[in-house]
Amino acid sequence: MSPRGWSASATDFRSGAKRTTGTCLTCLAVQQDIARAIVNALRLQLAAGAGPQWAAADVDPVAHDLYLRGRYEWHKRTPESLRHAVELFRQAVARDSSYAAAYSGLADGYISMFDYGMLSGTEASARARDAATRALALDASSAEAHTSLAHAHLHDWEWEAALREFGRAIELDPGYAPAYHWHALALTTLGRVDDAVAAMRRAILLDPLSVRMSADMGMALYAARRYDEAVAQERKTLQMDSTSATASWIMGMALEQSGRLAAAESAFQRALRLRPGNPNFTAALARVYALSGRDSAARELLVSLERDARDQPSLAFFVALVHTARGDRDQAIQWLERSIEARSGSVRYLKVEPRLDPLRSDPRFADLLQRAGLRP
Repeated sequence: MSPRGWSASATDFRSGAKRTTGTCLTCLAVQQDIARAIVNALRLQLAAGAGPQWAAADVDPVAHDLYLRGRYEWHKRTPESLRHAVELFRQAVARDSSYAAAYSGLADGYISMFDYGMLSGTEASARARDAATRALALDASSAEAHTSLAHAHLHDWEWEAALREFGRAIELDPGYAPAYHWHALALTTLGRVDDAVAAMRRAILLDPLSVRMSADMGMALYAARRYDEAVAQERKTLQMDSTSATASWIMGMALEQSGRLAAAESAFQRALRLRPGNPNFTAALARVYALSGRDSAARELLVSLERDARDQPSLAFFVALVHTARGDRDQAIQWLERSIEARSGSVRYLKVEPRLDPLRSDPRFADLLQRAGLRP
């Protein structure tokens, strides 16, 4: 079995601990919640017979160290850290070409680079598939490698193949949290939102200190239209890491859908302060402007987004969201068509995204779902 990148959770804990230490009762309660979560996670792992696994004796220790450093950087999810992570994984496989986990790390790194607009979908998919296939050739029993291949299938809109690989990963190692995490994304894509929430809960039980998983738990709840729960979940995430722009953004979406536009605007502004210029967050803010009657402000942001989307077609989905909020159905459909042509990663949310509800009665929207391989 391949070793897991436990260092990322340790990092989340150290940074979270710095933020939660103090004398206030709320801070102590957070620390107690974290301690209970760790104990519960260890109990689950022991019950499944799947405690933390370290590098096999025949793995080059330098390669293993490079791999762990790569996972540390990969979990940060910034353009700079992703570049660094991929370089570290490359160094690991150069050092030990038989090290399956390092190839799995490479696969995940390439997919994440696509998510952040650093690689085209075609290039990222080809590289990720090659790396994941190499990992499986070296260790067919690696849950990590099966998860990486499933993730590649997910980004190629091969939904059923992704579900099969995630299922195989979980069968091989019921204690591998990332398999449940990304399985939840696949389930959400297919509209199985309650199953997705359950999968995310399992992932968090296994890795309670992951800020990213905590934030994505909120996303699963948002897709399930459990907005109050999503807001509460992102508050927990922000207690773990107050700099999580993703948590602020997801909270803002849930607040918007609950009709709390002023609070949603504050959440999106906070996300943009943390990640200035992020087109996803910019589109979210433009929507709030449109929904609250400030169309000139919404239009100003929309013009900028449309200009960027002409150079980066993967941004078309965000433009469609703004047009939907402004009530321009034709423009929204046209930009969604562009997002499908560009194979935007955001198309994964086409079936469940509440912000697209005004379009669902349009026959053209059903056609979009069919083109993405999703049943209306």
